[in-house]
Amino acid sequence: MTKRHEMIEDRKFTTEAVTDAVVIQVLLILIRHPGLRTGDVSHRLKGQSPPITMQHVRVVFDRYNLDDAGEKKTFEALNLLWSVAEQGGWSSTEIARATGSNGCHLPRIDFIAEMDNCAVCRATTVISRSKNRTVVTYAEGMFEAVEVQKKCSVDC
Repeated sequence: MTKRHEMIEDRKFTTEAVTDAVVIQVLLILIRHPGLRTGDVSHRLKGQSPPITMQHVRVVFDRYNLDDAGEKKTFEALNLLWSVAEQGGWSSTEIARATGSNGCHLPRIDFIAEMDNCAVCRATTVISRSKNRTVVTYAEGMFEAVEVQKKCSVDC
């Protein structure tokens, strides 16, 4: 028993051990799974290298007042993630990839050209190509934007 206490004393935890990377990992879990408590978050982070312990998660929850994090706090957690990640040197593309749901479909908005007839020869128009983009906004979050371009069917 004394040996166990000595081992615990050797592994004293410091709040300096909670880096931006730890904060980002905790916030990503809270964004993907709103309403989780510290134990649930630390369980989902099990197996990380370097390890993220319950103490790390507790410090993040205390530092950013995340105890009452729920569905309503997801937007605030996303804003917090953006600020911490940008301080850590992450690009907006890296943040968008990290917050994207793996395996889940994003909401989709189609932007389709409105012209039905060619302005020159009045022939009908056909779809010539489309472009897909993943867009992230503060107001709407992440969604897939599809731009559909049309051209004249006669090629005038």
